[in-house]
Amino acid sequence: MLQIVDDSGGRKVPRDFIAHRFYVYWEGIAHAAQVYIQPLVKSYMEGWLLPFTEYVQRIGKSLDGSVDSPNALEWMFIKRFQQALSKKSQPRLVMRDFFDTPIFGSCDDVSFSMSTRPLRTIDSNENIFLGLHSPSASPEPLKTLQEMTTSLSDVCLKTLSKSAWSGGLFVTSATFRDGQVKVVCGLAMKNGTKAPVTEDHLSKECDVFNRMLSGIDSVGYLRILFVCCTSYSEDMSAKLKGKSHFVSECKNSFPNIDEAILLNLETPQQKAVFFGVDDDLAAIVERVVCKAEVE
Repeated sequence: MLQIVDDSGGRKVPRDFIAHRFYVYWEGIAHAAQVYIQPLVKSYMEGWLLPFTEYVQRIGKSLDGSVDSPNALEWMFIKRFQQALSKKSQPRLVMRDFFDTPIFGSCDDVSFSMSTRPLRTIDSNENIFLGLHSPSASPEPLKTLQEMTTSLSDVCLKTLSKSAWSGGLFVTSATFRDGQVKVVCGLAMKNGTKAPVTEDHLSKECDVFNRMLSGIDSVGYLRILFVCCTSYSEDMSAKLKGKSHFVSECKNSFPNIDEAILLNLETPQQKAVFFGVDDDLAAIVERVVCKAEVE
């Protein structure tokens, strides 16, 4: 535990310091140790540290116990985006069924950060919070987000479990129409309620993301919103026409969004294709979705 490792910020720290920050208490030597981890802490660590496939496997072993299924599903979406675009590529060539869009799909050299930081975005009173480290971060002006996207070349942020807006945020550099741009990509994960997602839900998600980006200059930025949903209303399903994605025309109403993309994950087959999983992991995905719909 005294071994020195590099943390996500490139700083050298001992392993026991990392364990202590996660409330993990270690007794004994490395080959004969006893580790005491509370289930809540274990779940927290799995979310922030494990890659997609390993995370789904771990969740599958815990589904018969106490699992925060809506939060687990959010992690699965974020980790799948990270996995799919871990190397610089054109999104439409990676996942044509879901990323073949006029703007996002046409970007070149897109890659998402594989490490994730916490982001408290919005509370039930619609106050905006942008602290990166503290769950009790004080309200900050929206320009903080602009400063962050300018100073950090690649970052992945996830809202904390008590945030009223459940989502993720990717910031990365890319090439679009032979010019360098900064891509700000939001993920709105809609599955934690019993009611199917309607046009009104979509409008609210666009409004939140539009307000979050109101401090960012449009020059040199592409602002993309993904709505990741497993249950749409009949009217919304009619727009999708069975296709895996649909691009919503929302620029006039929400000028800070360049492209809003609805992902169609209503059927087990569509979810299996999106998550890129075999039958065993597909069954785990379905169980998480079913549990998330009723929690």
